[in-house]
Amino acid sequence: DGVEYSVEAGQTATFDGDVGHAYRGAGEETCHVIMTVQLPPGPG
Repeated sequence: DGVEYSVEAGQTATFDGDVGHAYRGAGEETCHVIMTVQLPPGPG
């Protein structure tokens, strides 16, 4: 959607993986990120 969203310490963000996205640290300090990825189920 072209909109920039800020995520502060302790917050979470979710989005569909097929949507364009990027990450960056906007501050001067080191940024630590914990990311989980949920893949759709594959064929049985």
